[in-house]
Amino acid sequence: MRKNLLKSLVAGAAILAASASANAYVMNIGGTDYTFDSIDWSSGGSAWSTDYRDAAGNAGGVGHTFNLAIQSAAAALLLGNQTVYTFDASSPFELTLFATVNETVTLDIGGLQTFNLNYGSWSVYQDGAKNANLLTGVGIADGTKVLGGTFDAGFSGSFTASNPTSGFGSQGLPGAVDAAPNGLIDPHPAQTLAVTTLQMGSFLTAALPTGFSNGLADGGTNPLFNSSDISQLVMQVDANQRFVPEPASMALLGLGMAGMAALRRRK
Repeated sequence: MRKNLLKSLVAGAAILAASASANAYVMNIGGTDYTFDSIDWSSGGSAWSTDYRDAAGNAGGVGHTFNLAIQSAAAALLLGNQTVYTFDASSPFELTLFATVNETVTLDIGGLQTFNLNYGSWSVYQDGAKNANLLTGVGIADGTKVLGGTFDAGFSGSFTASNPTSGFGSQGLPGAVDAAPNGLIDPHPAQTLAVTTLQMGSFLTAALPTGFSNGLADGGTNPLFNSSDISQLVMQVDANQRFVPEPASMALLGLGMAGMAALRRRK
């Protein structure tokens, strides 16, 4: 009995250790390693669409497909929802995010809309120049691309408009991390989950941008952006991006749990 209990405790400790290590990643910043599991993107990030509304400013209804671009800069690294590093003026580099998604409206009832993601991609840039400006949209994608990937198709979220210019929503975007580029995070993650709020009008807590990055290497402002154009949808986004254990780690964790169950049955 005691022998089996000891085996269970040892197995449990091993599983917890494997789980913790499988969910933790290391980023070296200024010569110091920081262990984290997610990036907290700035609450001043934004999203922009030129084809969600028509020329009169009316939102698309059920079946309408549109494109959305997202830009942000890293505010902090988190581990278990606790801040382990804050990006500020003393940081040796900045991390910025540029993402694009293609979505379709699946429900439109009384101001509530739901969306399905058709496809999307995301890129994270590291830049020692630290010139990203979320208000002008310049300097978002002019660094070195160090992480990137795609988003999975399927239900992506909802938005509730309290009036034509105000509303609040959220999106959850699971996806894959490309095998390359590599080197910023160790071990290299295989999957990701990005969760973000969508805020507009009276729900804003940060200023909307006057320009938007075009996502190209020069990080310039897309000339099609016009913050005063009512056909363009511009929202504040506050995102958190978690990095998910690679499938092999999850399989080992599953085997460990099965082993614990077998030990319990033998007692």
